Amino acid sequence: MASSADRVFHTLELAQQIVYELEIKDLFKALPITKALWTSNAPDYIWREHLSRLGFLDYALQTSYCLRTLYLRISQTIDAINHGVNPVSTLRKVEKPEGQYDFVITAFEEDMDAPLVSRTSNQDFSINDIYVLNEGGLQLLCKNNAFQPIKHMLRCSSVLGYENNSIVIRRLADWSVTARFDLCTIFGTDNPNIAALRWGIHEGYFIREKLFQKQRRGNLHTLFEIWDKQASKRGEFSYPGNGGKYFYSRLGRHYMTAVSVFHARTWNLDSLELVFQYTLSDEDRDEQRYFKYREGIVFLCDGSDIPTFERYWPVDGRQVPRKRAEMIRVSRPGSMREFSDGSRILWSKWLTLYNSEGDKVRRFDLKQNWSEGCYLNGGILFDQFFYSIFHFEESSCASLIVYSKTGDELTSMLLDRQGRSFTCSVDVLGRLVIAYETNELGLDELEIIDFRGILD
Repeated sequence: MASSADRVFHTLELAQQIVYELEIKDLFKALPITKALWTSNAPDYIWREHLSRLGFLDYALQTSYCLRTLYLRISQTIDAINHGVNPVSTLRKVEKPEGQYDFVITAFEEDMDAPLVSRTSNQDFSINDIYVLNEGGLQLLCKNNAFQPIKHMLRCSSVLGYENNSIVIRRLADWSVTARFDLCTIFGTDNPNIAALRWGIHEGYFIREKLFQKQRRGNLHTLFEIWDKQASKRGEFSYPGNGGKYFYSRLGRHYMTAVSVFHARTWNLDSLELVFQYTLSDEDRDEQRYFKYREGIVFLCDGSDIPTFERYWPVDGRQVPRKRAEMIRVSRPGSMREFSDGSRILWSKWLTLYNSEGDKVRRFDLKQNWSEGCYLNGGILFDQFFYSIFHFEESSCASLIVYSKTGDELTSMLLDRQGRSFTCSVDVLGRLVIAYETNELGLDELEIIDFRGILD
């Protein structure tokens, strides 16, 4: 039985949390938290669920911090941003042994992930120390390992890499192997020059490509072989052309689309069935129409100076309104982020905010133009704000601006870029972490942004 003092403390803590939620105008989050805190015997589960709603990925929440304390801290951060508090930054030099080089591996389309850092010798890239960049520093994951990481997978819970003549997927939580694709079995060679081979991985499926000619001096065709996690070949299908391959998943179903100059085809990777195909007609070719693929949609575009699309096909048969399809068409991987409600920001050219229907809400006076030395990055914070980072090539600083979901500027500051390239992520403490890199050292310094400002 809890003491009276414990009950009073719990009530005050609960009231404080409700105030935070109401101040960020989120009554629907405040009410379930109230009920959950009073009735649940598993508070960690509750806090994990609410932190996930704020955009944190599962692996980032595997922390020694109390999840309830983290949620209170994030609520304070959200409240500070809404009230325009001036952020503060801390610079932290990354120390490493002489002759070592750090590579930063971040998720391509996630901000709330925990980036990986691979530390290796400049002379030998085959042995690596793998770290997680989180909580303002490097946390060792494994040491002297032959694993060479390539990219995050499965919502940043796993990492894909090369290891002992195999392509391997490992879970970050315990470093266990969840899939291993032996190169000799699949390709008939253990040549380490894997970059010269044509392959792809999606949701545990390994896809190998083979180019061939059906007739002597005929046009190139592509044979796709589908392998499972046990490195067993499940099937194959041929494609009349040589083009790009793209993956898409929805409602537990996985698709691969191949697009070349004249042909577009989509297969269900689970059933190996052909679910979509289109070949350009003579009229299409005369009108210089061409295919474009974005996020599970094949577009048939015209050949005008300002291209538009005449028709489009979601490869899984879902219904996509034309305005939203247009928003998807102009989105570029790596230059966009999407909120959970379907609204998104783009920055491949101008920083632009769209609503979930595909309407352009606002275009900001920030433009990406590499030829003129203008660089623009963006991201999402806690599924409630978005930010931009803009800099000129010759400038030592970069400008960070945080906006509301409606596009109102809330707070800003200058970053100490010093001519270095950088990547961004949000750590589990709710801070924006800027990882600066140089050609000579790799990862050089961290700039940690605390949006709560100067604390009393």
